[in-house]
Amino acid sequence: MRALDLAVIATYFVVTISIGLYSSRKSRGTDGYFLGGRNFPGWAIGLSFIGSTISSVTFIAFPADSFKTTWVRLLPNFAYPLVVTFAGLLFVPLFRSGRIRSAYHYLSLRFGALVSVYAAVIYLMVQIVRSSTILYLLAILLSSITGLSTPVCILLAAGATALYTVKGGFEAVVWTDVIQMIILVLGAGACIATIFYALPGGLNQILAEASAAGKISFQDLNPATGRLESIPSGFSLTEKTTLMLVLVGVSQFVAGQLDQDTVQRWCSAKSTSEARKSMVVLGFGALPIWASFMFLGTCLWVFYQHFPSEVSGSILNGSRKAEDILPHFIVTALPGGVRGLVASAALPAAMASLSSSISASGMVWVNDLHRTYF
Repeated sequence: MRALDLAVIATYFVVTISIGLYSSRKSRGTDGYFLGGRNFPGWAIGLSFIGSTISSVTFIAFPADSFKTTWVRLLPNFAYPLVVTFAGLLFVPLFRSGRIRSAYHYLSLRFGALVSVYAAVIYLMVQIVRSSTILYLLAILLSSITGLSTPVCILLAAGATALYTVKGGFEAVVWTDVIQMIILVLGAGACIATIFYALPGGLNQILAEASAAGKISFQDLNPATGRLESIPSGFSLTEKTTLMLVLVGVSQFVAGQLDQDTVQRWCSAKSTSEARKSMVVLGFGALPIWASFMFLGTCLWVFYQHFPSEVSGSILNGSRKAEDILPHFIVTALPGGVRGLVASAALPAAMASLSSSISASGMVWVNDLHRTYF
């Protein structure tokens, strides 16, 4: 990477850590530290939701999947607007009643201490696995861009995230999420714009060639034949169908609405109406962003049809992981400065999810386990 790229990445680290240090001056008491004083506007919580929902899985895996196959993995996400609307109407008033501080506080009030402790411990274990997955995908990208080893990249990204999250509390988490979400969208837009500029036909050429090849569709790749095939649309418990993929999304996202990451944000809003506004922002914002990353993968496929490389060919013939395609494009195709911006966009993709996990896990440990039993 050039000095300009490294300067952009360094600036991002400095800004996020500075937000954490500044926020630490305002975090007073448990509610101030873990809930930001319960004083956030709905739009900020909504953007924070989006930032934490869109992880490095989105940044790396979505473009990789649509590059190799189609948009079929987007189908579960179509359930998201419906689920968040349901959550805004039913779950938000439930958790905003009284002074509930966490999902497990509610469980202790409703079902007793044993159920609450069991759920809290399981949550903490799941967060370790989830955070490890997100951080590993981020380290792959950073390692390929910077040339640093994967363990060093893990320590760099995780260390900076832990610093501003632990120091600044939930106030730092929310406002860095907002900034990170904006940078993430700009990074994806920079990649797409670069491809538009490189192809003589721009957007029309991408849409025409991708549509002709069935890339902008919900077909699936048959591993036996290597061809795209349509999937059935009806209900089935024995094969993959369009309806079943959407129902999978419903079950996944409903469970996600009851995670501590979500409940913590609802409890941090100024009022119940502001918490509901955050769900409107989330419901109308997340799906288009997910779709844009799928579109980025489609753009990459068209780009490498005209500018083939050894890496793109190896991915398409199955001898290399599809997750390598976006890092390869960033390193080889983006101009100086823009490369640093996109690399900085990959950082928010993971750091927003990690910071939310650290803050929520800390709140569960302190309030629901340590204070009560130790």
